Amino acid sequence: MVAMFIGRFSVALAAKRVAPRTFLGTLILGAQFLDFLGPILLLTGREHLRIAPGINEVSPFDFYHNPISHSLVTAIGWSVLVGGIYFLARRYARGSWMVGLAVLSHWTLDFLVHRPDLPLWPGSPRPGLGL
Repeated sequence: MVAMFIGRFSVALAAKRVAPRTFLGTLILGAQFLDFLGPILLLTGREHLRIAPGINEVSPFDFYHNPISHSLVTAIGWSVLVGGIYFLARRYARGSWMVGLAVLSHWTLDFLVHRPDLPLWPGSPRPGLGL
């Protein structure tokens, strides 16, 4: 679990190097954005999970339906949206690219460490390397 956050913070730190005028907290929020979105969608009934003890080493949660927060296609959409909002607010193109890429990096890093539970698009097969 700690390694997951280190990975996310590493992306934010690398992005800060590329876009030094971007607040580090904004980049960290970008890298964590999909995980902030997930609980909102769970609470509103748009996504679902079940408790399955032993399903993985970190937690007992089986995210069996998370197409809005964690599919590759929607992650691309969220990254464009969040990066675009940042650009409208700050008018800093390099920063908006880095914020958007930080959002997208979340799915990429999850793909490396998650068991096969990340949809490519809503309703698609669910890859994941589980490293």
